[in-house]
Amino acid sequence: MSTKKVTPPNSNPKEMHCGIVMPISNHADYPKGHWHEVLNIIKEVLDEIDDYQFKTDLVSESDGVVTPIHNSIVNNLYDADIVICDISSSNPNVFFELGMRLTFDKPVIIIKDDISKSPFDTTIIPYIEYSAALRYVNIQELKSNLTKSLLATLHKKDEDPNYSPFLIHFRDIKYKPSEEMSEKEIEMPSYAKIIMDRLDTIELRQKTKINPVREGSAVREREYEKLRLRQFLNHLIEKYKDSILSGDYKYENLETAAFVFVGENPNHLTKNDVYNEINYAFNKGTKS
Repeated sequence: MSTKKVTPPNSNPKEMHCGIVMPISNHADYPKGHWHEVLNIIKEVLDEIDDYQFKTDLVSESDGVVTPIHNSIVNNLYDADIVICDISSSNPNVFFELGMRLTFDKPVIIIKDDISKSPFDTTIIPYIEYSAALRYVNIQELKSNLTKSLLATLHKKDEDPNYSPFLIHFRDIKYKPSEEMSEKEIEMPSYAKIIMDRLDTIELRQKTKINPVREGSAVREREYEKLRLRQFLNHLIEKYKDSILSGDYKYENLETAAFVFVGENPNHLTKNDVYNEINYAFNKGTKS
């Protein structure tokens, strides 16, 4: 009588951090709790892989330390050994986080359900498609495909220290830091600076939401908007004071930031109002 050989689990699995990017809130096209079920399926896949021991979390979650939310998201996207991203339902926050991960050129596995439209060329960015119905057979197929892709990707990463999952498709882009420089000393590329500046703007919008007197006149609303803009510009002046004095941060930078903050067509401010605030803030910043 023959017995089936059972392969024992790996007694010394390699520790890995897996970040997850996916929709969280309920969506009209899906039953309530759908995303929670998808998240559990992903976690089950990770738990069942013997070669690795995964620390798993949503990249939007913080570790309990109070920091601006975009700091946590960017750090989690950069630090994770691998990211699993579900682009189903075309959630804009998911695409934004996916874009940052691709910019970092670190391993990412994309999944998408069969009722969502593909937003990009799969020859450059492949993805795993699964059935949104999430019946038993669909779940098993997703788990099998995701396991295969995870193992293949992680093995490539382990075998090749220069493994490039995305930017290799754009061979004209070359970025090789000096060997003498540590990661912390590498200057952030211009596109990453743009991302961070936009996130700063979003955060400042939230911080400067002073409650206006809604019953008040348009004049009060206008003064409220001017106050918000002034606080925002003062924040930028403090943040970039040295760069302003050295000439690296120019009037045009402040002008662009101001109009991103208020929008191209502010409700209660005229363009003259905006430029008055810009001029005042920039003159203030140029005085040492």
